[in-house]
Amino acid sequence: MAVGRKTGGRSKGTPNVKTFGVKENLLDVFQEIGGVRNFAKWARENETEFYKHYIKLLPQQINQTTTLNANISFQDMKDEDLSFELNKLRGVNSSIVNH
Repeated sequence: MAVGRKTGGRSKGTPNVKTFGVKENLLDVFQEIGGVRNFAKWARENETEFYKHYIKLLPQQINQTTTLNANISFQDMKDEDLSFELNKLRGVNSSIVNH
């Protein structure tokens, strides 16, 4: 196999035929047993199980941007106090940081 180059198998982005068939069958069965209406009924009766499956579909990483407005006077702070405050802002556990 050439390094960094695909030399066999499916082309990039081509769906797996077997997987596609399984998904189609699953959708057919879903419709056969009542579709969304019965699924919602089941979810209401089995909330814990529903959420166990639902959580698996959520993104694994959540990106968040936070703006912090802080007014801190650094002039009268000792070095260790300044270091402590900076580590709090960084989210570092100050008990493990050497002063």
